Amino acid sequence: MMNLITDDIKERLEKQLDDIEVFEAEKERREIIFDNSEKILTFRSNDWFKSRWDLIIMLFATFNAFFIPLDVSFDDPALKASSFFIVNSIIDFFFFVDILIMFRTVFIDSTGNECSNSKLMAINYLQTTFIIDVIATVPFDTILQTTQFYKIYKQDLATNNDIPWVDLLGIFKLGRLHRLSIIIGFMNVSGDFKSSLKLSKLVLFLVVYIHCFACGWWFLVKRDQLWIPPVDMPSGDNYKVYSDRVAMSTKYLYSIQIAVWCINGNDS
Repeated sequence: MMNLITDDIKERLEKQLDDIEVFEAEKERREIIFDNSEKILTFRSNDWFKSRWDLIIMLFATFNAFFIPLDVSFDDPALKASSFFIVNSIIDFFFFVDILIMFRTVFIDSTGNECSNSKLMAINYLQTTFIIDVIATVPFDTILQTTQFYKIYKQDLATNNDIPWVDLLGIFKLGRLHRLSIIIGFMNVSGDFKSSLKLSKLVLFLVVYIHCFACGWWFLVKRDQLWIPPVDMPSGDNYKVYSDRVAMSTKYLYSIQIAVWCINGNDS
Protein backbone atom coordinates (compact mmCIF):
# COMPACT_ATOMS: atom_id res chain seq x y z
CA MET A 1 0.00 0.00 0.00
CA MET A 2 2.78 2.39 0.93
CA ASN A 3 4.59 1.53 -2.29
CA LEU A 4 1.51 2.42 -4.35
CA ILE A 5 1.19 5.81 -2.60
CA THR A 6 4.90 6.47 -3.07
CA ASP A 7 4.70 5.60 -6.78
CA ASP A 8 1.69 7.87 -7.22
CA ILE A 9 3.49 10.77 -5.55
CA LYS A 10 6.54 10.19 -7.76
CA GLU A 11 4.40 10.22 -10.90
CA ARG A 12 2.75 13.50 -9.87
CA LEU A 13 6.10 15.10 -9.08
CA GLU A 14 7.55 13.96 -12.40
CA LYS A 15 4.51 15.35 -14.24
CA GLN A 16 4.83 18.68 -12.45
CA LEU A 17 8.54 18.83 -13.31
CA ASP A 18 7.74 18.06 -16.94
CA ASP A 19 5.16 20.85 -16.97
CA ILE A 20 7.68 23.28 -15.49
CA GLU A 21 10.28 22.29 -18.10
CA VAL A 22 7.74 22.76 -20.91
CA PHE A 23 6.76 26.17 -19.52
CA GLU A 24 10.39 27.29 -19.22
CA ALA A 25 11.16 26.04 -22.74
CA GLU A 26 8.15 27.88 -24.16
CA LYS A 27 9.12 31.04 -22.27
CA GLU A 28 12.67 30.82 -23.58
CA ARG A 29 11.41 30.21 -27.12
CA ARG A 30 9.19 33.32 -26.98
CA GLU A 31 12.06 35.43 -25.66
CA ILE A 32 14.28 34.16 -28.48
CA ILE A 33 11.57 35.03 -31.03
CA PHE A 34 11.40 38.54 -29.64
CA ASP A 35 15.14 39.01 -29.12
CA ASN A 36 16.04 37.83 -32.61
CA SER A 37 13.81 40.47 -34.15
CA GLU A 38 14.55 44.13 -34.66
CA LYS A 39 14.65 45.78 -31.23
CA ILE A 40 15.18 49.35 -32.34
CA LEU A 41 12.09 51.44 -31.57
CA THR A 42 9.96 48.37 -30.91
CA PHE A 43 7.30 48.63 -28.21
CA ARG A 44 5.38 46.03 -26.26
CA SER A 45 1.80 46.91 -25.38
CA ASN A 46 2.39 46.58 -21.62
CA ASP A 47 5.89 48.02 -21.25
CA TRP A 48 6.61 51.16 -19.22
CA PHE A 49 6.79 53.66 -22.07
CA LYS A 50 3.88 52.30 -24.12
CA SER A 51 1.54 52.13 -21.11
CA ARG A 52 2.16 55.78 -20.24
CA TRP A 53 2.01 56.85 -23.86
CA ASP A 54 -1.40 55.20 -24.26
CA LEU A 55 -2.58 56.99 -21.12
CA ILE A 56 -1.54 60.36 -22.60
CA ILE A 57 -3.34 59.55 -25.86
CA MET A 58 -6.49 58.64 -23.92
CA LEU A 59 -6.38 61.90 -21.97
CA PHE A 60 -6.08 63.85 -25.23
CA ALA A 61 -8.88 61.81 -26.81
CA THR A 62 -11.13 62.48 -23.80
CA PHE A 63 -10.38 66.21 -24.07
CA ASN A 64 -11.37 66.11 -27.75
CA ALA A 65 -14.53 64.17 -26.93
CA PHE A 66 -15.76 67.09 -24.80
CA PHE A 67 -14.19 70.09 -26.53
CA ILE A 68 -14.94 69.36 -30.20
CA PRO A 69 -18.75 68.91 -29.84
CA LEU A 70 -18.88 72.16 -27.85
CA ASP A 71 -16.87 74.00 -30.49
CA VAL A 72 -18.93 72.67 -33.39
CA SER A 73 -22.36 73.14 -31.80
CA PHE A 74 -22.16 76.36 -29.80
CA ASP A 75 -19.57 78.24 -31.90
CA ASP A 76 -18.66 80.40 -28.93
CA PRO A 77 -15.91 83.02 -29.53
CA ALA A 78 -14.13 81.87 -26.35
CA LEU A 79 -13.62 78.46 -27.97
CA LYS A 80 -11.97 80.08 -31.00
CA ALA A 81 -9.12 81.55 -28.95
CA SER A 82 -5.56 80.97 -30.15
CA SER A 83 -4.77 78.98 -27.00
CA PHE A 84 -7.33 76.31 -27.95
CA PHE A 85 -5.95 76.22 -31.49
CA ILE A 86 -2.44 75.61 -30.14
CA VAL A 87 -3.69 72.85 -27.82
CA ASN A 88 -5.55 71.16 -30.68
CA SER A 89 -2.47 71.38 -32.90
CA ILE A 90 -0.35 69.74 -30.20
CA ILE A 91 -2.94 66.97 -29.79
CA ASP A 92 -2.99 66.37 -33.56
CA PHE A 93 0.81 66.09 -33.49
CA PHE A 94 0.67 63.51 -30.67
CA PHE A 95 -1.95 61.54 -32.59
CA PHE A 96 0.32 61.52 -35.66
CA VAL A 97 3.27 60.28 -33.60
CA ASP A 98 0.97 57.63 -32.12
CA ILE A 99 0.34 56.25 -35.61
CA LEU A 100 4.10 55.87 -36.12
CA ILE A 101 4.42 54.14 -32.74
CA MET A 102 1.61 51.73 -33.58
CA PHE A 103 3.56 50.61 -36.65
CA ARG A 104 6.34 49.54 -34.26
CA THR A 105 4.14 47.94 -31.59
CA VAL A 106 4.47 44.20 -30.97
CA PHE A 107 1.26 42.19 -31.33
CA ILE A 108 0.09 38.71 -30.32
CA ASP A 109 -0.22 36.41 -33.33
CA SER A 110 -2.68 33.55 -33.85
CA THR A 111 -0.39 31.10 -32.02
CA GLY A 112 -0.23 33.27 -28.90
CA ASN A 113 3.35 34.43 -29.48
CA GLU A 114 4.66 37.98 -29.51
CA CYS A 115 5.51 38.99 -33.06
CA SER A 116 8.08 41.77 -33.45
CA ASN A 117 8.78 41.41 -37.17
CA SER A 118 8.66 44.90 -38.69
CA LYS A 119 6.72 43.86 -41.79
CA LEU A 120 4.18 41.78 -39.88
CA MET A 121 3.66 44.54 -37.29
CA ALA A 122 2.93 47.04 -40.06
CA ILE A 123 0.55 44.65 -41.84
CA ASN A 124 -1.27 43.88 -38.59
CA TYR A 125 -1.77 47.58 -37.83
CA LEU A 126 -2.93 48.33 -41.38
CA GLN A 127 -5.50 45.53 -41.12
CA THR A 128 -6.86 46.57 -37.71
CA THR A 129 -7.19 50.17 -36.49
CA PHE A 130 -5.02 52.13 -38.95
CA ILE A 131 -7.94 53.62 -40.92
CA ILE A 132 -9.78 54.66 -37.74
CA ASP A 133 -6.63 56.29 -36.35
CA VAL A 134 -5.95 58.20 -39.59
CA ILE A 135 -9.52 59.51 -39.79
CA ALA A 136 -9.31 60.53 -36.12
CA THR A 137 -5.93 62.24 -36.64
CA VAL A 138 -6.11 64.23 -39.87
CA PRO A 139 -7.75 67.65 -39.11
CA PHE A 140 -10.05 67.63 -42.13
CA ASP A 141 -12.09 70.56 -40.80
CA THR A 142 -9.01 72.74 -40.23
CA ILE A 143 -7.62 71.92 -43.68
CA LEU A 144 -10.90 72.78 -45.41
CA GLN A 145 -11.26 76.02 -43.44
CA THR A 146 -8.06 77.31 -45.04
CA THR A 147 -9.36 76.86 -48.60
CA GLN A 148 -11.21 79.29 -50.84
CA PHE A 149 -14.02 76.77 -51.11
CA TYR A 150 -14.77 77.11 -47.41
CA LYS A 151 -15.01 80.92 -47.64
CA ILE A 152 -17.60 80.61 -50.41
CA TYR A 153 -19.32 77.87 -48.44
CA LYS A 154 -19.62 80.09 -45.34
CA GLN A 155 -21.14 82.89 -47.45
CA ASP A 156 -23.76 80.49 -48.77
CA LEU A 157 -24.49 79.32 -45.22
CA ALA A 158 -25.10 82.89 -44.07
CA THR A 159 -27.43 83.46 -47.03
CA ASN A 160 -29.41 80.22 -46.89
CA ASN A 161 -29.22 79.64 -43.10
CA ASP A 162 -28.05 76.10 -43.81
CA ILE A 163 -26.32 73.65 -41.46
CA PRO A 164 -22.47 73.88 -41.53
CA TRP A 165 -21.83 70.23 -42.25
CA VAL A 166 -18.12 70.82 -42.92
CA ASP A 167 -17.59 71.77 -39.27
CA LEU A 168 -18.83 68.33 -38.25
CA LEU A 169 -15.70 66.67 -39.66
CA GLY A 170 -13.93 67.33 -36.35
CA ILE A 171 -16.24 64.78 -34.71
CA PHE A 172 -14.18 62.02 -36.36
CA LYS A 173 -11.51 62.58 -33.69
CA LEU A 174 -13.79 60.88 -31.19
CA GLY A 175 -12.79 57.60 -32.85
CA ARG A 176 -9.64 57.62 -30.72
CA LEU A 177 -11.69 56.51 -27.72
CA HIS A 178 -11.83 52.99 -29.14
CA ARG A 179 -8.29 52.46 -27.83
CA LEU A 180 -9.52 52.61 -24.23
CA SER A 181 -10.78 49.01 -24.29
CA ILE A 182 -7.48 47.79 -25.77
CA ILE A 183 -5.43 49.63 -23.15
CA ILE A 184 -7.48 48.18 -20.28
CA GLY A 185 -7.10 44.70 -21.76
CA PHE A 186 -3.29 44.92 -21.79
CA MET A 187 -2.92 46.45 -18.32
CA ASN A 188 -0.95 44.26 -15.92
CA VAL A 189 -3.30 44.62 -12.94
CA SER A 190 -5.55 42.38 -10.88
CA GLY A 191 -8.86 41.15 -12.25
CA ASP A 192 -10.89 43.18 -9.75
CA PHE A 193 -9.10 46.41 -10.64
CA LYS A 194 -9.49 45.70 -14.34
CA SER A 195 -13.23 45.16 -13.81
CA SER A 196 -13.41 48.52 -12.03
CA LEU A 197 -11.67 50.16 -14.99
CA LYS A 198 -14.14 48.59 -17.40
CA LEU A 199 -17.02 49.92 -15.31
CA SER A 200 -15.40 53.38 -15.30
CA LYS A 201 -15.05 53.14 -19.07
CA LEU A 202 -18.79 52.49 -19.43
CA VAL A 203 -19.56 55.48 -17.21
CA LEU A 204 -17.22 57.67 -19.29
CA PHE A 205 -18.86 56.54 -22.54
CA LEU A 206 -22.30 57.30 -21.09
CA VAL A 207 -21.20 60.81 -20.07
CA VAL A 208 -19.66 61.41 -23.51
CA TYR A 209 -22.86 60.14 -25.14
CA ILE A 210 -25.03 62.54 -23.13
CA HIS A 211 -22.61 65.38 -23.85
CA CYS A 212 -22.62 64.70 -27.61
CA PHE A 213 -26.41 64.33 -27.59
CA ALA A 214 -26.79 67.73 -25.91
CA CYS A 215 -24.37 69.40 -28.31
CA GLY A 216 -26.07 67.76 -31.29
CA TRP A 217 -29.44 68.99 -30.03
CA TRP A 218 -28.27 72.59 -29.87
CA PHE A 219 -26.55 72.24 -33.25
CA LEU A 220 -29.93 71.40 -34.83
CA VAL A 221 -32.32 73.72 -32.96
CA LYS A 222 -30.19 76.89 -33.24
CA ARG A 223 -30.77 76.94 -37.01
CA ASP A 224 -34.55 77.49 -36.99
CA GLN A 225 -34.73 78.85 -33.44
CA LEU A 226 -38.22 77.43 -32.91
CA TRP A 227 -37.51 75.32 -29.84
CA ILE A 228 -37.71 76.95 -26.42
CA PRO A 229 -36.33 75.57 -23.15
CA PRO A 230 -38.77 73.84 -20.77
CA VAL A 231 -38.12 76.52 -18.12
CA ASP A 232 -38.80 80.25 -18.17
CA MET A 233 -35.95 82.60 -18.97
CA PRO A 234 -35.33 85.39 -16.42
CA SER A 235 -36.21 88.00 -19.05
CA GLY A 236 -39.60 86.41 -19.70
CA ASP A 237 -38.81 85.89 -23.40
CA ASN A 238 -37.82 82.25 -23.80
CA TYR A 239 -36.61 82.81 -27.36
CA LYS A 240 -33.80 84.97 -26.03
CA VAL A 241 -31.97 81.73 -25.27
CA TYR A 242 -30.59 82.06 -28.81
CA SER A 243 -29.18 85.50 -28.12
CA ASP A 244 -25.42 86.00 -27.98
CA ARG A 245 -25.93 87.70 -24.61
CA VAL A 246 -26.95 84.38 -23.06
CA ALA A 247 -23.94 82.52 -21.74
CA MET A 248 -22.91 79.31 -23.45
CA SER A 249 -23.09 77.51 -20.11
CA THR A 250 -26.81 78.32 -19.84
CA LYS A 251 -27.51 77.00 -23.34
CA TYR A 252 -25.47 73.91 -22.58
CA LEU A 253 -27.36 73.15 -19.36
CA TYR A 254 -30.70 73.42 -21.17
CA SER A 255 -29.38 71.03 -23.83
CA ILE A 256 -28.12 68.60 -21.19
CA GLN A 257 -31.57 68.58 -19.62
CA ILE A 258 -33.14 67.67 -22.95
CA ALA A 259 -30.50 65.00 -23.58
CA VAL A 260 -31.17 63.30 -20.24
CA TRP A 261 -34.94 63.48 -20.81
CA CYS A 262 -34.68 61.96 -24.29
CA ILE A 263 -32.38 59.16 -23.10
CA ASN A 264 -34.89 58.36 -20.32
CA GLY A 265 -37.69 58.27 -22.88
CA ASN A 266 -39.44 61.43 -21.67
CA ASP A 267 -41.12 64.01 -23.88
CA SER A 268 -39.53 67.44 -24.19
